[in-house]
Amino acid sequence: MRLTSIVIAWLACASWAGSAHAQIDQIMIVKGGEGGGGFVARCAGTDILTGFDLMVADDIDSLRPICITAYTPIAASLPHVFTQKFGGDTGSPVRIICPAKAPAIVAAEILAEGRETVVLNSIKLYCSPAAINQPQPQYPSAVFDAPHTGSTGEVTGNGWYVHRCPPGTVPVGITGRSGIWVDALGLICGAMRLDTSIRPVPSIGRVNNGTPAPPGPRKTICEAAVDARARNSPAAANLERQCAAIQAAAPKPNVSVAASTDRIAVLGGPTAAEYEEVRARGVVIWQNEATAAAIRNSLPPVCQRGFDIGLGVWGVQTAPGPGKQRYHDFLSPPEQQGFDAAAAFALPNNKYAGLVAVALVINKADAAVRKARRAVNDGFYWLGFDIASGLFGDPKAGSQGSKVLGSGAIAIRSELNPAGQNGFNASMQLHLSRKY
Repeated sequence: MRLTSIVIAWLACASWAGSAHAQIDQIMIVKGGEGGGGFVARCAGTDILTGFDLMVADDIDSLRPICITAYTPIAASLPHVFTQKFGGDTGSPVRIICPAKAPAIVAAEILAEGRETVVLNSIKLYCSPAAINQPQPQYPSAVFDAPHTGSTGEVTGNGWYVHRCPPGTVPVGITGRSGIWVDALGLICGAMRLDTSIRPVPSIGRVNNGTPAPPGPRKTICEAAVDARARNSPAAANLERQCAAIQAAAPKPNVSVAASTDRIAVLGGPTAAEYEEVRARGVVIWQNEATAAAIRNSLPPVCQRGFDIGLGVWGVQTAPGPGKQRYHDFLSPPEQQGFDAAAAFALPNNKYAGLVAVALVINKADAAVRKARRAVNDGFYWLGFDIASGLFGDPKAGSQGSKVLGSGAIAIRSELNPAGQNGFNASMQLHLSRKY
């Protein structure tokens, strides 16, 4: 598959996902050599690009993007390294990554060179705090500089190129071409969103005779999750989800990547039979679930197979895990978008199945509720609406009959995507305006 068709398909899903991301990503021009096959690699959710794991020799043989979740402009999660690599199987490992206090990439400068085949030779990263429209530092923060051939300008594509996102955006992924080397590279630029729900947890130094002791080492997210759960802290659930996401994104051993004419074929991933088994299971689920079918039908066709697979993988599950992530990681980028849509539906739908079941009874009996639910033609909106009906609806129909938006309901709403939260709010307001 050529790069152009990959990007068009990915953008189709990214455009659909506007309910989750208010700003659509921008794909920058790919620069470098003309060889290799196209690839697209975007950080998950609101994560941003922070560096690369390289395999290098005389040039850059392969790379894996590294992403982070930014909590404040100068504090972020542990690195999330892509399980897929782009390029060949040779070389020695080198990591170039932005420093902890300046985790966002402002600009990337690359050298592409070669006498017959032009490939990436060197990368310089200029880093800043995680915020938009930051000035480019005078000197790079992280550099890999291979020996130069001196061929700059001899073949089309040779030369130094500066990659910088448009104003108001930051790098959130990469696109390019690769084969046995990394031939060309471009940035995917998107919105800068801080995850303010979780903060890094520093150790607190002891005080001795009024003199503060040096602070201990900063806890990792997973260590903070264990600590929060032991203290029964309200932050425990969020920390555990973040820890699970970090662990799922860790590199998997004994995985090799080979180029294919229509997609990257990953040896060691799910077999075709395994994919077909879960896809068929997912089809049965949405064929018997109107809300799931509505979400699937709203997706571009290039994303729908991924939705089927995701729905089959999630089944009746209520939590993510590395086994499920394995199916996601070896899909094409458009299918990964569909898989993520299935997860965004299945997890809350399964977890709050009792509330959804009550809502079906309410919807059937109450025409005004049915009309309000159908006011927005969006399956995620309906899911949020139904969950709130199970919380705030008529107790005679089996609802919990809640009269206020308490901490429990707020926590449930936070598990929905933006469209689901809109549906939740509309349903809650309708039911609280009534006297049951």
